[in-house]
Amino acid sequence: MLKRLNIPSSFIDGLRVTDAAAMEVVEMVLSGTINKQIVGRASTRPVGARSASRARTATWCAPRRLRRSRIDPKTKERVPIDLGFVGEPERVDAEVLRMILNSDLIPVVAPIGVGAKGETYNINADTVAGSVAGAIAAERLVLLTDVEGVLDSEGKLIPL
Repeated sequence: MLKRLNIPSSFIDGLRVTDAAAMEVVEMVLSGTINKQIVGRASTRPVGARSASRARTATWCAPRRLRRSRIDPKTKERVPIDLGFVGEPERVDAEVLRMILNSDLIPVVAPIGVGAKGETYNINADTVAGSVAGAIAAERLVLLTDVEGVLDSEGKLIPL
């Protein structure tokens, strides 16, 4: 959708830089279109689903702005990296998720959160999944991904 709207995408260390224009599209697509599609498809199965991302206007996840830095190769000093509206979960409200789970439904969450001042943040989906699993004390976390596995700090595959 970003390409279709001619909004440029860039990544730093695997994280999408999300400016205000991109954030508007990311929220529309992930919390709206994709979330509704997943909930709709799951609802036609024996186990239903409910969007947790739209419950209580996405306050199920309270994020903070993600802070990253790197060493400037010229000055050798640590400099901040501006990722824009990229966040990380500070707190996950397990109550909303448990309410859905207790209704025998699968909560479907988009990796979008609303900060303390009402600002919307794009959050890495794997990070959200881990935070949700921790908040609800899940016995297991299963991630389906298009990469070959978990990489170490040097980018090498960690063997099973």
